[in-house]
Amino acid sequence: MKKEAKNAKQKEPLTMTALLRRNPVPFGDVRKYYYAACIGTVALLTLCFHISVVAIALRTDTCEQLSNVFIVFLLLFCITTIVGHQMRSLLGYGISAVSSLIVLLLLQFYHGTGVMIISNLPEYGEVFRDGAKSTDFWVLLAKAIAVVHLLLTVVFINSTIKVKEEPALKGMNVQIQKIKDWMDKNNNSLPAGRRASDYWFVAGSIFLWMISVAYNPTMGKFDYWSMGLLIAGSVLVFLKGTFSGAFMLTASALIRCTMYQLRFGFCAPVVAAYIGIWVALLYLALETMRLRQLSQKEKKKTWTGILKDVFPWFAVACFVACFSMHEMTSAFSGSYMGYQKDNLPLLFFLPVMAFLVLWAGRWWGYFFGAAVFVWLWDSLRNATPLNGRKFFGFSSLEEHGEIGERTTERMMVLANGTMLALIILAVLFVCVACVFFFKERKDNHGTEA
Repeated sequence: MKKEAKNAKQKEPLTMTALLRRNPVPFGDVRKYYYAACIGTVALLTLCFHISVVAIALRTDTCEQLSNVFIVFLLLFCITTIVGHQMRSLLGYGISAVSSLIVLLLLQFYHGTGVMIISNLPEYGEVFRDGAKSTDFWVLLAKAIAVVHLLLTVVFINSTIKVKEEPALKGMNVQIQKIKDWMDKNNNSLPAGRRASDYWFVAGSIFLWMISVAYNPTMGKFDYWSMGLLIAGSVLVFLKGTFSGAFMLTASALIRCTMYQLRFGFCAPVVAAYIGIWVALLYLALETMRLRQLSQKEKKKTWTGILKDVFPWFAVACFVACFSMHEMTSAFSGSYMGYQKDNLPLLFFLPVMAFLVLWAGRWWGYFFGAAVFVWLWDSLRNATPLNGRKFFGFSSLEEHGEIGERTTERMMVLANGTMLALIILAVLFVCVACVFFFKERKDNHGTEA
């Protein structure tokens, strides 16, 4: 009888209300796949945007690469994939699945051969011929992500329909839960700045800084900047300002990555610098999640909650734009853009830092977000003393061919647009931080009264 009742319940028709209902994050083991898909959908948009930028930048009078109509539809369905996934409704999952399928079909069957960047044109220089080959990998990766997301969406729909509550733990999840309980009891229950994990992250950051410091007269001021931020971050952690301290430690590690990018080759300082930035980002991510959970427990007004959910997406948009500039600088630059290559870590990690500090939802996080955007703006505007301080300069006829000047102009449109958006967002975040600060102060006084 119970099985018949259960089957009858499952066979109930889905109404429009049920299709549009926003569901919780999938339960059980499916939850980690949902969060992975959140990153995967953004990665899909990032890759397709980069492919589109390359196609536009490498256009000639005789070769269009990809048409504007194709690019619009490709990016539109990538965005729809993200929106549908974030809706967390059955209809949203369906939209996300269909959109990822369309993206896959567009990439696979465009012009009957699939998306390919033509690189053997006579007006191309050697850099563009070699750099275009790297785009083939991003096209293949975008296809793989689209397929995986399509399959995962089926899993999310099935889980939403059948699993209505958190299932009992079993197998390895039991051991994982025991470790979490032990951490909650012995580490997370302690006040911020007094936990064992805080000391370990600070000690690890200091140790990696000691390995990565290789003083060079031309970069001495950066050594001191890195050391100053490291000391400030450590002091803030010990003063229980773990979020601010983690931000300072991350900034210190990022400066070291910038110092050693392509200057000393693959050596101990370079490895220590990049390990340092990932360690610091992990610490910042943990502190962000802690503050995020605290802010969600607090009673909040509707408009503030909406703003706190929307603002991190500006950092995502920034990452999408910067990834294309990162890859164009890395794969297409040639030997005349050495200064710009020092900024490659900034183009990748600064948008990630901005997302984390904005995701925390605290007023001081918006000040940090503004600082990160100003830093990124400065790295684009003052990356090089050559070529009129333009970030892109494909000026070598031998390496860049006849299309170099036009490619420079097209890429500078993206760079200038990004710089303008960064300054506007930085000002916006400062204003928002002030508004949230006074609102929080007013609410606290009202509670005390």
